[in-house]
Amino acid sequence: MFYEIEVIREVENSLMLQLKHFSSDLTGWKSIEETVNFPLKEITENKVTFEGMTFEKVSANEITIDVAIKNKNQTVDPVKFNYNN
Repeated sequence: MFYEIEVIREVENSLMLQLKHFSSDLTGWKSIEETVNFPLKEITENKVTFEGMTFEKVSANEITIDVAIKNKNQTVDPVKFNYNN
């Protein structure tokens, strides 16, 4: 079990999605100053694409998040998360 905190903020006149991971006891996975950064690539009517992460509105009640996750072999595995209510 772990926690992930994400924030989107303005950096150098663009947007950056930044995240940090924490163990179940709230110990950070990296140093206090270190974040995983996803610079903005594109915004369209139903999609926001950061480098390595895409949020897409599928319908009024559903979004998907596609994430490129680097595995232990340093290759990238695509992972899709579906959210709906």
